[in-house]
Amino acid sequence: MSISTAQAAWETLRSVVGAVDGLRSYLVGEPVERLGVLVSPPALTWEHYPAIGQPTNAEFSVFVVGPNDQVGTVITKLLSFVDPVVSAIEQNYEDAVVTQAFPGIYSQFSATESPCYTITVEVSL
Repeated sequence: MSISTAQAAWETLRSVVGAVDGLRSYLVGEPVERLGVLVSPPALTWEHYPAIGQPTNAEFSVFVVGPNDQVGTVITKLLSFVDPVVSAIEQNYEDAVVTQAFPGIYSQFSATESPCYTITVEVSL
């Protein structure tokens, strides 16, 4: 497949998770003002070494994020959205496989940090 296939996978994943009720869809770098979801650009891997030809796999981080001003309640809220986001991916994106979800901090380009759950998604290209 090609880099354009990876871009199409990113766009499909953004569309699927952006449709989850109760979450705003963000682009990477946008300020997080309320509970939302965003998808990182893909990490690409090639089947052969050295990297000959086109990538064969894309790995995405799907961030379920919340604003910093909800200390004490934001992790509970974020955790409550992990299952709906994972279910949306599994039910609406046949080529995607969710491999893990873990809590963390999403750092934005503006140096603002937001609590998050990071869901790792793999897509064969």
